[in-house]
Amino acid sequence: MLSKLLNKLNLEKVCALYVILWIFVPPVQVGTIYRLLAVACAGLWILLILVRDKKFLDKLGKYLLVAFLCVSLMIICSLGVYSITEAITRNLQLIIMLICGAMATYYMKTDKEFIQILIGACLIGIIIFSVTTIVALIENPYASRI
Repeated sequence: MLSKLLNKLNLEKVCALYVILWIFVPPVQVGTIYRLLAVACAGLWILLILVRDKKFLDKLGKYLLVAFLCVSLMIICSLGVYSITEAITRNLQLIIMLICGAMATYYMKTDKEFIQILIGACLIGIIIFSVTTIVALIENPYASRI
């Protein structure tokens, strides 16, 4: 029953799309709420994929092992300078990047059409905000990125 509902909703694709767009769309990167939403979407994506695809770990086993080791090593190296929560927070962008790599690798192996949608959405987001930045810089050369 739960599996049929998840197949209809494609909630994991919405989560993946938000996380990928979060990386490329500047206004979404600024607020703490957007960051927390990106982390929540990434976690939800992992849970939904684990529920739906029992062979998920087989498909991404080596990638996930290396990603987990990299993140763990970065956090352990940061512990000499920061507390555990600060070490995790400072490496949050690395964690999100590795999750995006897992998403891309997963969809490259299972759903290549969705990869095209992800790339298209990213390109549209990049074009829109690059043009708005260029227009803002033409109007005010001292403006920061919009």
